[in-house]
Amino acid sequence: MKGMRGRQYRDDPRAVEAIRRCESLVHEWHRQIAVLQGRLIKIAVSAIGEGDAPRAADVRACIEETLSLDSHFVGAGFVSGHPQIRSSGGGMVWWQLREREGGAQLQPLDADQTGVGDYQHGFDDSEWYSVPLRTGAACMVGPYVDYLCTDDFTLTFSAPVLIDGEFFGIVGVDVIVRDIERDLDGLLERIDANAVLLANGRSIVVSRDPDFETGRRLTREALEKFEIWSIAGTAFSLGLPRSG
Repeated sequence: MKGMRGRQYRDDPRAVEAIRRCESLVHEWHRQIAVLQGRLIKIAVSAIGEGDAPRAADVRACIEETLSLDSHFVGAGFVSGHPQIRSSGGGMVWWQLREREGGAQLQPLDADQTGVGDYQHGFDDSEWYSVPLRTGAACMVGPYVDYLCTDDFTLTFSAPVLIDGEFFGIVGVDVIVRDIERDLDGLLERIDANAVLLANGRSIVVSRDPDFETGRRLTREALEKFEIWSIAGTAFSLGLPRSG
């Protein structure tokens, strides 16, 4: 296994199987997220091409269709600070799953009703928006406590909406960390009782070790305690405790 200098994991078939299963699950999340982002981008580009913003009904229908594919996300939509989009009143077209009587239901996000006030006029500084704006590339942000949408530790996957090289906003997808924990907790334990899932090389996503809680950014010294196994094509990696 590339990047694993010790033999304690390579020589343990149970650990190898669990690592491969973790990789498979992470790749499946990314596949589902990429499908939804691609559909949302098409909706946005089509609307913008007609001088408008994406319609809430179109965004909702797209999200509902992807939810039927057993996705893990809890919120998704389109966000823009572009003057053309703002003037058409479509700066934030976002839907999220909310627990209601009878189960979870899709609800539109109204930023002005969240107690956050003028949030829509300040998201330009948020990493999930500023990174695609600056780089023209997709990114994953978190885990962070999302007080606007989920009130829980969240990962946000965002991708730019570009038309002829011009940035018109982002499409984003939110995933709650506890859903990731549900999928991976037992697998991580099979690898090692203190194995962790990392985001962007250093942020703890899932951990059974109380010294490495969700959201913590590891120092270089702390990272040296782990063998790092990058999950190809994603911003995730596994931290596998070194022996000795």
